[in-house]
Amino acid sequence: MTTLIPDKNAIEQAPITGDVQMSWTIKALPHNTSIMDMGMIVLTLIGLTALLNGIYEIFYLELPLRQRSTFLSAHFGIVCLCMTLYFWTLVIRQKYIYHYVVTDKEIDVKYKTHFPKFAGTFFKWLSGIFIFTVFIFIIFNPSAAWLLAGPAGISIVSAIHLLNWENPTKSLRFTWDRPNLVITDRKRNLVAIQRRHNPEMRLEDNYLYIPVHLHKADIDKFLVLAKKFTRPSTDFEEGRDKN
Repeated sequence: MTTLIPDKNAIEQAPITGDVQMSWTIKALPHNTSIMDMGMIVLTLIGLTALLNGIYEIFYLELPLRQRSTFLSAHFGIVCLCMTLYFWTLVIRQKYIYHYVVTDKEIDVKYKTHFPKFAGTFFKWLSGIFIFTVFIFIIFNPSAAWLLAGPAGISIVSAIHLLNWENPTKSLRFTWDRPNLVITDRKRNLVAIQRRHNPEMRLEDNYLYIPVHLHKADIDKFLVLAKKFTRPSTDFEEGRDKN
């Protein structure tokens, strides 16, 4: 039996059935972010271009306000960079803390968003400052009000939600007789346990997707258990998980 002792960030685990084979706590990204990362890089480049062009127009060309660019302005560049940083760090690349307990009967997963203890107060202040900054930008640049219908508006809605921020713990549990497909994504240190769609089954019984994030050294240990406890007809594949 292999047991990994949870670290200080471990989530309190409720009792489950069966003999415990493995238990561990890990911090990981819940989804593949490679495509979104590329989008954020593009937005960062746009923001930097606008900021540098705005600085060039203000301090080198010394253009009056009416002759300066609206889109490629220093104000737009700052707002674009702030929004990109906000989404990239707090939404797209936001990690979760997962606590797994594997028995010979089932797997229990408890997870929550990874934030430091002061996150609640910090997010309230950050949201207030962000909303204030966006509206000040619109006041001084009325021609950029169209941003409220696009990314700025979306960001404001997200910021308002953060004013009432909570970090609840969620849980998932399944028995070993349910999955019929196990995909190992070694690049992400992930084993995805799932069911192939069966139109003859009810949706609540048919759907199953459990991402099992592991330390690299424990992937093969977990796969040995999965092959031992799942049904003989379960397919095991290696490759990139699309979720």
